[in-house]
Amino acid sequence: MRKWIFGAVAVVLAGLLWYTARNAESSDPRAAYKELSQVTTKLEKAGTARVEFVASLRGGEPFGAWEGSSLVRFAGPNWDTTYTKMNGSGAKTPTITARRLHVAGADYYSSPDLVAADQRPWYEPSKTVLNWGDPLSNPQLNVADITTWLPFFGDLDVATADAAKIGDHKYRLECMSGRSVCPPPFGTKLDDHFNQTSPPILTAELDGDGWLKKLDVECVLTYAEPAGGGSPGDVALHPRTAYHLVASFKLSKFGEKVEVQAPDPGTVTGSDRVSPKS
Repeated sequence: MRKWIFGAVAVVLAGLLWYTARNAESSDPRAAYKELSQVTTKLEKAGTARVEFVASLRGGEPFGAWEGSSLVRFAGPNWDTTYTKMNGSGAKTPTITARRLHVAGADYYSSPDLVAADQRPWYEPSKTVLNWGDPLSNPQLNVADITTWLPFFGDLDVATADAAKIGDHKYRLECMSGRSVCPPPFGTKLDDHFNQTSPPILTAELDGDGWLKKLDVECVLTYAEPAGGGSPGDVALHPRTAYHLVASFKLSKFGEKVEVQAPDPGTVTGSDRVSPKS
């Protein structure tokens, strides 16, 4: 009987301790801020992660869509991305696969579906034109790169973080233009085509230790002609309709070894363009 009583008391005490800790956390007005403001810091401390992604930019023609996975080093950042599928309009080959290395601010691509005149397997987009798809299917838009969106977790305050909390370790954060980290501009090739955006909405799911496990992003992009008129702009570069940007990321394998190195210079094409294989 005595053992039974002691056991029952232990269970009750454990329950009380759990309830007290949980209640204390929920009553802490800074709890959400402490967790959400550490998202990028924890990734930088981990150093690396595997990131699976699905992303699209659609509003009619042209359009772009990307699927694949990246091995990311957050210091730098550097990444090695495999696009299992890139879709674009305006191409005889609407779907291709590719690999991308982002090293020290430079990008290198290789694809079994593309070829350069000199037959070298890699191309550098700053020097060689991708003669596939159209400007809105260009992976250099960085829609499918998680590093485009992580800065939006910056410049938070307690009230913003608390308002973003929608569940245990789950947040819906609107990146309002009043915050210094919020677009426009995006700091990618998106800025070549759009100059206005609805507040990007970031839905983040963290685990119990505060690690970012899933991130969904969405916003609506538009281009507005400058005030006072001026040239109507190139419709190929400045779409006349609104575009819906959606991106979803799943993170895993934090801290595993990731080495990202630029390809040998002798394998990088000197041709002015790469095109789909005939």
